[in-house]
Amino acid sequence: MGYMFTIGIVLVGVVILNKLAPFCPVFFRRAFHWLYALTFELIAILSAQMLRIFFYIFPMKQRLGDPSGTPILLIHGYLHNSSGWFLFRRALAKRKLGPIYTIDLFHPFWPISKYAELIEKKREAIRRETGKEELKLVGHSMGGLAALWYAAHLAKIPTQVITLGSPLHGTYAAFLALGQNGKEMRPRSFFMKEMKEIVMRKEFFFYHLGSMSDQLILPASSAFTGQNSKREYRIEDLGHMSLLFSPCVFKKVVAWLHEDKES
Repeated sequence: MGYMFTIGIVLVGVVILNKLAPFCPVFFRRAFHWLYALTFELIAILSAQMLRIFFYIFPMKQRLGDPSGTPILLIHGYLHNSSGWFLFRRALAKRKLGPIYTIDLFHPFWPISKYAELIEKKREAIRRETGKEELKLVGHSMGGLAALWYAAHLAKIPTQVITLGSPLHGTYAAFLALGQNGKEMRPRSFFMKEMKEIVMRKEFFFYHLGSMSDQLILPASSAFTGQNSKREYRIEDLGHMSLLFSPCVFKKVVAWLHEDKES
């Protein structure tokens, strides 16, 4: 009982420091945001693992949301699977978006271009089911890179892509990652040089959300292009996995999904 009380006090203290952060000097502001992000990132990681186990036993529904709307495909990140989208897809469905689909990329170490091919196969299956050509993509981390690659090289029509904590310019954390996709996510890799050209092309409908306290996108600025402030959204105090559980992220993504392509 005393152990749980101590944990509760610590969490309350971390939340208070995070609330006070905007009124503090820059060094302390960043430190308090980072401490808050790290604390609740541990909870997010635990929650993601619990969801992974639960949905391994009880698989999620393949489709959710409004069957008459524009299909949305949620694409998970490195070493993860579709179970992490549980709350996210419910949030989108609650706001009458959809139909909402997820995809499992299966092999954890393939090249990112291979995952883009899997997205194309999924798109074709969704087209046969819904009769609709248009597909909106939301990708977390590496999933965002796969979505961008698909939109640039394989999509048959202009495709809206929203990335969440994706290393658009690479991340130094990828030097610890295994597989071809891990190598591709390193800064200055050949893949990242190509990705830089993709995200800068103004004819695409790309939106980028990230956190300045993301522990895996190093530097955190790699989640952004700096090209269009209306299509980028910075959060100060969320960790990498926490992006999948945050109401403020849900709200922004919903707004972008409703946004007219011509705006």
